[in-house]
Amino acid sequence: MIRKTPKELHEQRARLIASTGLSEEVLRERGEAFQLYPEHQAVWDTVQSIDYLLDGAEPPKSEPCTADTLRSNLLHALDFAQCANLGYATPEQMLDAYDTAHATEQTVDDRQTLAAALSGLETLIVTSSRDWGTYRVDAWIWAVLVGWDCEEDQHNASCSHEALEGVAAAHGWTDDTVAKARRYHDAVRRLTAEAETGGAR
Repeated sequence: MIRKTPKELHEQRARLIASTGLSEEVLRERGEAFQLYPEHQAVWDTVQSIDYLLDGAEPPKSEPCTADTLRSNLLHALDFAQCANLGYATPEQMLDAYDTAHATEQTVDDRQTLAAALSGLETLIVTSSRDWGTYRVDAWIWAVLVGWDCEEDQHNASCSHEALEGVAAAHGWTDDTVAKARRYHDAVRRLTAEAETGGAR
C-alpha cells in the first residue's frame, strides 16, 4: 500500500475541493446540512477522510495557483472510473468536452445578443424621419441592416422591386457592391431570425 506524505495529502485535498467549484467554507456548510449533490458529498467525505489522516500535521506552504495549475489540479481530482461511466476515456477528454460545450453556449449567447442589437438598430432606422437614400453612407447602412428590396412573399404595386439597383445607380455602386450589400443583408436577416426563434439575451 502506497502511503502519501502530508504534502501530497494536502495537495489532493485542495484538488478535490477545487473540483467542486465551491469554496471550502460553502462545501463544509452544505455538507453539515446534508445539502450537497451526491458527487459533491463523495468529495466532501474524501476530504474529511484526508483531514483525519492529517490530524496534527502542519500544512505545507501554498504556492500561487495559475489557470494552468488549476486545470492540472482538476485533472488529478477527476476519477477515471467516473469519467468512463460518463463515456470519456480520460479526465482530459472530459474537461475538453466541457470546454467545448461552454464555448458553444457562449457563442450562441453572443449571436443572440448581437441579433437583438441589430434588430433594435433596424427598428430605430426604419422609424426615423431621416432620408436614408440621399447620402452614400446612409444608403449603405440601410442596404445592409434594412434592405432596399421588397422582402414580402406576395408583391403588389407598392412593392419596391429592384430598389437596390436604383440606389446603386444614384451613388455609383458597382455590381459587386450591390451583390455584397445583398449578401451582408441576407446574413443580418438570418441572424435576426435566429434571435426571434431562440430568444435574445
